[in-house]
Amino acid sequence: MDILCRSKVASVAAGCSRAELDLQSRAAPVSGAAKIDWQAAQFQDKDQRNAVIQDVALTYAELAKWEARLARLQDYEAEARKLEQAVTARLQEAWTARWT
Repeated sequence: MDILCRSKVASVAAGCSRAELDLQSRAAPVSGAAKIDWQAAQFQDKDQRNAVIQDVALTYAELAKWEARLARLQDYEAEARKLEQAVTARLQEAWTARWT
């Protein structure tokens, strides 16, 4: 005897009406479909979670790349300022020597 037949036998023994038995027989496939839908939703949730994790990992990698680039640019800026100060000092010395 399959599960549906056993449930009908148990329902008849419990005094269920014919309408209740019919409802139970219709609900069995629906509950199977609901289970499949629930499992599909679980897989979709896992896929979405994995997509978010991947996006976060890629974003952090991109952030690390830009932070490294920013550090190099700040070093270049500091060197440029030193060079500018040195050139300005030499020009000032030359101007002072020539015009004083």
